[in-house]
Amino acid sequence: MKLNTVRFAVAVANVWAIAGLICGLFYKAAPQAYARGPNFLLHSDMFTSTRAFGWGELVVATVVWWGLAAMLAGASAGLYNKQGE
Repeated sequence: MKLNTVRFAVAVANVWAIAGLICGLFYKAAPQAYARGPNFLLHSDMFTSTRAFGWGELVVATVVWWGLAAMLAGASAGLYNKQGE
């Protein structure tokens, strides 16, 4: 079975970008509470200060994250198709 490389890459990139956007929105809404999660899991105080970022940075990060996920998913689908030949 061959994968449609472009459709697979776009689908994976959409899922990863939405997940990253949701994560970024949680961070934007409550950065201190967001940083307390890893502190609780790691039983440490590694994240004592958090960096504030603007809406523009959130949008740019989402677009870049989408592009990286699309490239990786496209490469993965291409390799999958080559193995089937």
